[in-house]
Amino acid sequence: MLVAAVGFGALAVRQWRAQETPILRGLGLAWDRRAGRDLIAGIAVAGLAMLGIFAIESAIGAITTSPLQRSWGELGSWFLGKAAASVKEEVLMRGMLLSGLVRALPGRRSLAGVLSGIAF
Repeated sequence: MLVAAVGFGALAVRQWRAQETPILRGLGLAWDRRAGRDLIAGIAVAGLAMLGIFAIESAIGAITTSPLQRSWGELGSWFLGKAAASVKEEVLMRGMLLSGLVRALPGRRSLAGVLSGIAF
């Protein structure tokens, strides 16, 4: 999958350079005010959904919790690891693979989205 993502990503980068499109914008990593609002909304929706699932599972007794004794350093390194994995996943799978598939399958954006979703 990594080879496919990098290969299709290289195809997309080649076309972006020919069109003089910034690579970060092509990968969907451009930042503006709207992107910040979208990020906050996405985190809120995902957080509320997970909180709801946790509350339901806890209420029906499907899960139990116990306090963990972790240091701030352990928590920070765990968070950084998860953040790095998330960025890698977004850049490789969503940015490079999907962008390359869209260019490899002209006029078939839906098929490119479905194939990227299956690979994801």
